[in-house]
Amino acid sequence: MCIATELKPVEAEREALPRLDPWHGRCDLQFHATNGSTKHQGGCTAPFKLLRSERGDDGRCELPVLHAAGGLVGGDQLSLDFKLEANSRGLITSVAAQKVYGSIGRSRLQPEGCFAHQHVHCALASGSDLEWLPQELVLYADALFEQQLTVTLPQDASFLSAEIVRLGRTAAGETLQQGQWRSSLTIQRLAGNSSTWELADRVEPGGASLDSPHGLGGAPVFGTLVWAAPMAMGAETTTSLLEDMPDLPPGRPGEITLEHIRNAKDALANASDALDNHRWFGETVTRERASEADDFFDSQLSLTGPCVRLSGRTRVAWTEREQHLDVFINGETFEVPSSAIHNLMALCRQEHLVLAHLADADETLLTALVAMGAIEDCDNDGR
Repeated sequence: MCIATELKPVEAEREALPRLDPWHGRCDLQFHATNGSTKHQGGCTAPFKLLRSERGDDGRCELPVLHAAGGLVGGDQLSLDFKLEANSRGLITSVAAQKVYGSIGRSRLQPEGCFAHQHVHCALASGSDLEWLPQELVLYADALFEQQLTVTLPQDASFLSAEIVRLGRTAAGETLQQGQWRSSLTIQRLAGNSSTWELADRVEPGGASLDSPHGLGGAPVFGTLVWAAPMAMGAETTTSLLEDMPDLPPGRPGEITLEHIRNAKDALANASDALDNHRWFGETVTRERASEADDFFDSQLSLTGPCVRLSGRTRVAWTEREQHLDVFINGETFEVPSSAIHNLMALCRQEHLVLAHLADADETLLTALVAMGAIEDCDNDGR
């Protein structure tokens, strides 16, 4: 018996494959203090699951969060929203290491891969204290992962976060290969009706920086520790805290030793001096893109819109003054209104802005960016 079947082109079969919606897990928690003890309310959706909380010695609510899916794949989204009421104290951690599986070349629908995203937003009230301490993040070969951590807190609140990232399964001889890890961290202090940016940091290690001595130097593991203290600490207080640490025995490879602490003390002292001298608040340097011309200071830059972004190899830094911002763009300094900080921050986070809206809101900033060839058109789909 002979059965004839219709042969369909591969592209037709690819188009016929079902497109599944990405998995979007949410976790919304509120913490409130009663009689010196903090309790939590709220809930989460799959794949998140809340485990039993414990009461710490200081009345802190210690809450483990389980990611039941066993890892993230391309397109997955996680959103965590934490709100702490006045004088509440919370410690939130994960149950196990978070794994991000390879995405590039794994799908016929998107052979270029798709990013998994995690957004964490923390809003703290007066006198509150939050510790966000997830366990290790492991990125498999060709994994694509982007995370954003946003913190808003008043002057008398405290936020502490620590993170360890492993690029590839080192024991198996695996590296990140073509994968990417992107991280954005912003901390904003609130004071009445005004606010100031205390920290804005975007990290995207890749390419030569993974092996360069000025980058990771080939190390597959790195960590980040951030503490927004509930008070202003001068250089004298910082030095006292570090010098009070006891002498420690020589550490094993990979351990933090007293010498590392001394180096950190010097870095903190230099940072304090920089702030006292009103030097630059922060700096963002974008990656060079393949589409960039050799000379990126194009005085004849023309924008057609509708959206723009920072162009490749752009260098931006700024500092806040009482009435304005001093913005450093590709070697030149410009004075722009303080209201431009929001659009400036968005551009430094690699977001795409509507050109017409940017022109209406911050014409001075737009003029400076155009003059220094610091922005370029992006397509409607954000490329």
